[in-house]
Amino acid sequence: MAYVQRANESIVDDIDATSDEHRARRLSIYYNAYRIRLRGSIEVDHPALGVYLGDDGFETLAAAYIDTHPSDQTSLRHFCDHLPDFLRHNKPFSDFGVLSQLAEFERLLMDVFDAADSDAQPMDNLTSIPATQWPSIKLLFHPSVRLYVSSWNSVEIWRAIKANQKPPEALQSENQAWLVWRNFDRLTEFRSLAADEYAALSNALDGVAFAGICESQLEWSAETIVAQNVLDMLRMWFTAGIVISIDI
Repeated sequence: MAYVQRANESIVDDIDATSDEHRARRLSIYYNAYRIRLRGSIEVDHPALGVYLGDDGFETLAAAYIDTHPSDQTSLRHFCDHLPDFLRHNKPFSDFGVLSQLAEFERLLMDVFDAADSDAQPMDNLTSIPATQWPSIKLLFHPSVRLYVSSWNSVEIWRAIKANQKPPEALQSENQAWLVWRNFDRLTEFRSLAADEYAALSNALDGVAFAGICESQLEWSAETIVAQNVLDMLRMWFTAGIVISIDI
């Protein structure tokens, strides 16, 4: 294992072979096979990142990441968990901030797809609640629901690559929030969020009641319309199937 992961040659003398060259050749079969398998895992988990980097860039990334983060679990599902941080903190990749966010978004999509199942609540269950109880309403969301904030146009780049189109130039901008979830058909969806909905959904995910969410929305809406605006957001969440429980 030390040889396969770190090219530690302490095992070389224990290899049954007719020559040093033969020993090296026998060991290299396992050494190379290990790296080919891990490289394949990176490529499968991060197809858009691979396309964006190009063949040479991806090979450089794969070799560096495998050396820095040898697989430490029997399953490859989490082998690339450290990849966004690796890209963020290691040159030359850290010189291009969009790379870490592109990898981060692809890992997020995997987490959403693998999340547990749960039945969605119909909107009728919400509208049947007496008006006097609305201030204390709290929502529980589907296990797949995630919020993602990007400071680069990483999602737009991912979308273009998935559509086999030329990705746009990497641009850094103000933070853009996204809602990511798995829909009724078990397909991963995402959409951008305006600042007011991002704040409302963040509060709802944290267990803030309807009254508290409305109060926080006064930053964006007048007091006379804030409750209606939050109700409109709730309708969108129920329609998307991301609400699984209503607590009063």
